Amino acid sequence: MKQIRLMKWLLEVDLYKTEKFYTKDIEICDCLYCRNFIEASKHFNPAIIEVFTGLGINLSKPSHLSEFGEQEDGLRLILGELSSKWEISRRRILC
Repeated sequence: MKQIRLMKWLLEVDLYKTEKFYTKDIEICDCLYCRNFIEASKHFNPAIIEVFTGLGINLSKPSHLSEFGEQEDGLRLILGELSSKWEISRRRILC
């Protein structure tokens, strides 16, 4: 287990189980929303990519995405599910 600080949380991340999950033959949807998310994730802020990478998450293999249409400001809201095996550490509380 690897400890990762995420804001005020201390997470115990099981990188082995998470990486094992992503080695499975995961069927990736080929719809426009999923292709768009996968392409857009290549251009995320490096700090965001670092968080996902630290959790062992493979951004190119989302397990589910939903798109909620265009917002008033022209942006699109997308809900995504990505998998990682972790738990909140009960040994330390960060302030």
